[in-house]
Amino acid sequence: MRRSLRRALLTRQVARQRLDDEYASDVIVSRPFVPVRIVHQDGSSDIIQNPVDFPAPADMSAGSDARVVAAEEAIVEARIIAPEEYAGAIMDLASVR
Repeated sequence: MRRSLRRALLTRQVARQRLDDEYASDVIVSRPFVPVRIVHQDGSSDIIQNPVDFPAPADMSAGSDARVVAAEEAIVEARIIAPEEYAGAIMDLASVR
């Protein structure tokens, strides 16, 4: 879970740098985050909207002391409609992502 947040932050930084380098534009960037469902040890769950509210690593450690059992990100099911000649390129792109 933390790894995907770090990857998103790195991607944001790279995109910001490229926009600055290639277009000499000032960019305002906010912290990327998707809602995350946190499942607690007692079976209850919360939806976290802000990265500041994300549980501490100690609460998510693998062991009997962990208060958080799982952190679940949203998954998107999508249907892509395109001309047949683009099918190969779309499949390649979808498999990489």
